[in-house]
Amino acid sequence: MSVIEKMSITGIRSFGPDDRQVIEFFRPLTLILGPNGCGKTTLIECLRYITTGDMPPNSDRGGSFVHDPKFAGEQEVKAQVKLQFKDVLGKKVIVTRSLMVTQSVKKLTLKTLEGTVKRYGPNGEKTELSTKCAEIDAEMIGFLGVSKAILNHVIFCHQEESNWPLSEGKALKQRFDEIFAATRYIKALEEIRKKRNEMTNEIKIYQTQVDSLVNNKRKAEEFQRELESNESRLSACRDSIQELERKFQPISEKLLDIKAKQDKIGNLQGQLDKSLELIKKYEKDERDLRKSIGESLFEGSKEDLEEEMQNFNAFMSQKRKKLERLQQEMSNLQKKYQSDQKVKARLLEELGKLKSENERYKQNVSLRDSKLRALRKKLGLGDLGFDEDEPLEDSQVQNVMRNLKQRNSATQSEFQNCKLKHETNENRLQNLIQSTCMEKAQKQMQLSSNNQQVAKNKTTLRNINDELNRLDSLANLQDNVEKELQESEDELKNLENSTNVDDLRQHLSSKQQKREEYEQQLTTLNQEMNTLQKESKIRHEIDLVNKDINLKQEAIDKVNSRHKDTLLHLLGELPEQGICDKVTTLVNNLNQKIDEMNKSLEKERSNLSSLKTTEKFHSNQLAAKKELLTTNQNKIFGVCGSQNFEYSCDNLKSNIKELQDEKGALTGSLYLFNKYIEKLKKPRPCCPLCTRSFQQANEAQALISDLQKKLLNVPSALEQKTKLIGEKEKLLNKMLELKPVKEAVSISSYACENINNFNKN
Repeated sequence: MSVIEKMSITGIRSFGPDDRQVIEFFRPLTLILGPNGCGKTTLIECLRYITTGDMPPNSDRGGSFVHDPKFAGEQEVKAQVKLQFKDVLGKKVIVTRSLMVTQSVKKLTLKTLEGTVKRYGPNGEKTELSTKCAEIDAEMIGFLGVSKAILNHVIFCHQEESNWPLSEGKALKQRFDEIFAATRYIKALEEIRKKRNEMTNEIKIYQTQVDSLVNNKRKAEEFQRELESNESRLSACRDSIQELERKFQPISEKLLDIKAKQDKIGNLQGQLDKSLELIKKYEKDERDLRKSIGESLFEGSKEDLEEEMQNFNAFMSQKRKKLERLQQEMSNLQKKYQSDQKVKARLLEELGKLKSENERYKQNVSLRDSKLRALRKKLGLGDLGFDEDEPLEDSQVQNVMRNLKQRNSATQSEFQNCKLKHETNENRLQNLIQSTCMEKAQKQMQLSSNNQQVAKNKTTLRNINDELNRLDSLANLQDNVEKELQESEDELKNLENSTNVDDLRQHLSSKQQKREEYEQQLTTLNQEMNTLQKESKIRHEIDLVNKDINLKQEAIDKVNSRHKDTLLHLLGELPEQGICDKVTTLVNNLNQKIDEMNKSLEKERSNLSSLKTTEKFHSNQLAAKKELLTTNQNKIFGVCGSQNFEYSCDNLKSNIKELQDEKGALTGSLYLFNKYIEKLKKPRPCCPLCTRSFQQANEAQALISDLQKKLLNVPSALEQKTKLIGEKEKLLNKMLELKPVKEAVSISSYACENINNFNKN
C-alpha cells in the first residue's frame, strides 16, 4: 500500500512564490484544521494535481490556481508542487510538477514546465524520469496503485464536485464505471458479442458449406457405386467382345482374303477397260489425224513444219501465259471481293452504330426539349414562341439559353447586391460591437482608475485625520495662548500701574510680536481647517461612491448567482473578473460559429439539391436506358430469334457459306452436265468421267436423258438457292447492323446489373 509522507507548495493560490510551505502527513490519520481562506482546499487541490495532473474546477484552465502575479507585483510567477511518498512496493518516490503564469495586457497565460519523478531503490540508488521521456500521470497511477478515477472522485474529490453521487443517472453511471473500471469490461462484452455474432455467421456459412459438401459426398458415393457397376458391366462387355472377336477372327480373315481378291479383280478389270478405251482413243485419234491430214496436207519441207510447230508452241505458250495472267487476275478479284465483303460488313456495322447514335441523339434532343420546357415553366419565362409538341430548332434552343443566361446574370447581380448589403450591415454591426467593446473597456479602465483613486483618497483621508488630530492639539495650544495673552494683558494693566512704562512697552512689543506670530499660525491653521473641511466633503463623496460601488457589486453578485449555472455551462467556469469580456467574446464566437454553420448548411443544402437534381436526371436517364435496352433486346430477338447474338450470327454465316457452296456446285453441275451431253452426242461416245466406251448405243441415250432430267431441276434449285442466299444475306446485314446495338445492350445489361446489386447492398 502506498503512503503519502510530505508535500511542499510554492506559488499556489495564497501560497506566495517566495513562501515555501512543507506539510508533513502522519499515520494513520492527518486532520487539516483552520479558518476559512487559510488554504485547506488548496492542499487537497495540490494533492489532486500532483497525483493526477488535473487542474481544480473553475480555475480558468489553471490560471487562477497559480498565485496571482498582480498580488506578487511581478509579470510572471512560477509555482511548484513536490510530493514525497512510498509506492506500493515500499520504495521512496519524489514527484515534482512546475507551472508558470505570465501576466499579459488582457489575460493570464499558463505554461506547464518540466516535471520529474525520482525513485530511490533499497540500496539508495536513484532513478530519475522527466516528462520528456515518460508520462507522469500514468507513472503515478502505477506508483500509487489507485486508478485516476478513484483519485479524482473519491480520495481527492473537490468540494465543488463532492455532490456527484446525487447527480443524474447517466452521469452517476459514468462516474461509477470510471471508478470500478467497468468500461473495459463493457467494451470486452461488446467485443465478445460482436465476435460471437461473427462466429455465428461464420458457423452458419460453414454449416451451409458442410451441408453442400455432405450432398456432394452423397452424390459422389452414388457416382462411385454407379462407376463400379458400370466398370463391372464394362469388364463383362469386354470379355464378351473378346470372345466374339475370337469367334469372328477366322471369318474376318476369310473376308479380308475375299476383299483382296475382289480388289485385285477390280484393278485388273479397270486396267482392261482403260486399255480398251486407250486403244479406241488411239484408233479414233488415228482416224481423225488421217482425215485432217487427208483434207489439209502440209505442203512444205521439214524445216517449215518444224518452224510451224515452233510457232504453234510459241502461240500455245502465249495462251498459257494469258491463261495464267487471267487466273492471277481472277485470284486478285477474288481477294478484292473478299476485302470488299469485309468492308461491307464493317460499313454495315458502322451503319448500325450510326443508327443507334442517331436514335440516342433524338432521345437526347427530346430530353433536352422536355428539360427546357420544364425549366421555362419552373422559372416562369412565359411563352418563348414554340410549340409544346414539336422539337425545338437550334435557333430556339439558343434563344432559350440566352434567356436563361440573362436570367442567371440577373440573379447573380441580385445575389451580389444582397451579399454586399448583408456585408455592409455586418460591418456596421461589427463596428458597433467594436465601439461598444471599446466603450466598455474605457468604462472598466475608468472604474479601475476610480478604484485606484478611492484607494489613494483613503490614504489621504487617513493622513488628513492625522493632521486633524494634530490641528486639534494646536487649537488647544491656541486656547492656552489666548488665556496666557489675556493674563498678560491683565498683568500689563497691573504692571502699567505699578511698573515702568518703557520697560512695559518693550515687553509689550515683544508680546505683540509673539501675538502676530500666533495670529499667523492661527491663519495657517484656519487655512488647514478649510482644507480639512474640503477633504471631509471629498471623503463623504468617496463614501457615497463606495456605497454605490457596493450596491452595484451586490447587484452584480445577484446577477452572477442567478446566472451562475448558465455562465458555468457557457464558459466552463465562473471567472472572478472580466465576465463581460468573456461573455462578449463567447457571443462573438457563437455568432461566428452560427454564421459558419449557416453557411455550411446552405452549402450542404445546395449540394443536396444538386445531388437530388443529379439523382433525378440519372434516374430519368436510367429509365430511358432501360427502355432503350428493352427495345434493343426486342429488336435483336425479332431479328435473330434468340438472345444469343454471336451464335446466331456465326450460324447464319455458315448457312450462307453452305448455300453458296451448293449454288456453286449447282452452277458447276449445269456446266458439266451440258459438256457431258455435248460429248455424249458426238459419234462413238464414251463415258465423260472414266472415258470408258459404252457397250450399247442406247446406254449413251439413257445417260443423256438422265442428265437432261437433272438439268431440268437445276435452274429451279439454283433460283431457290439464290433466293435463300439473298434472304440470308439480308438477315445477316440486319444482324451486322445490330452488332453495335448488341454491344450497347451488353454494356447496358452489365451496368443495370451493377446498379441493381448496388441498390440491394
